[in-house]
Amino acid sequence: MVAVLRQTDFVVTSLVNSLLPHHKVLDLVFSFLSLEGAFLIVWLVFLAPLLYFVAIRQKRFLPSFFFASLFTFLVTNVFLKRLIARRRPYLFLKNLPGFCPTDFSFPSGHASVAFAAAFVLSYFDKKRALYYYILAFLIALSRVYLGCHYVLDVVSGALLGVIVAFFTIKISELYLRK
Repeated sequence: MVAVLRQTDFVVTSLVNSLLPHHKVLDLVFSFLSLEGAFLIVWLVFLAPLLYFVAIRQKRFLPSFFFASLFTFLVTNVFLKRLIARRRPYLFLKNLPGFCPTDFSFPSGHASVAFAAAFVLSYFDKKRALYYYILAFLIALSRVYLGCHYVLDVVSGALLGVIVAFFTIKISELYLRK
C-alpha cells in the first residue's frame, strides 16, 4: 500500500512539474517564495499593513500566529521529517531548479507553516482569507515546482499546519481573553 502511494505521488509530482513551465522568471518567483526560513519575511512583505491592523484589533492574534508557526515548525521539521525520512524528489526527477535543502521532505515545513499562518490570519481577518490562502498555496506550489517536495508532502504539510493552528487558537481562547 505504501509503495503504491509513493509511486502515485511520484507520478503526480512529475505530472505537475511537466505542466508548469520552467523558466527564469518562475524560477526567481518560486525561489523567493521558498526562501529557507523566510516564511515570516514573505508574510510580512506582502501583508505588513494588514498584520498591523489585525494585531491591534485582536490581542490573541500575535500569540496565536507565533505559537501556531512555532509548533507547526517543530512538529514538522524536528519530529516528523526525521521519523519518516523521505528523500526529496529533486534527487530522482530531472531538469528541476533544485534549490532545496538536503534534509528529508515529508511533510513540507514550508507548506505546513504557510497554511498555519493562513489559518490564523483568516481566523482573525475573515475578509481577506482568500488572499492568505492564495499566498500559502503559492508557497506550497513553489516547493513542488523547485523539486523540493512531492505533492503529498505539501498536501500533508498544509493539513498539518491547519490542524496545529486550529488547536493553537482554541488553546489561546482558553488562556487569553479578547
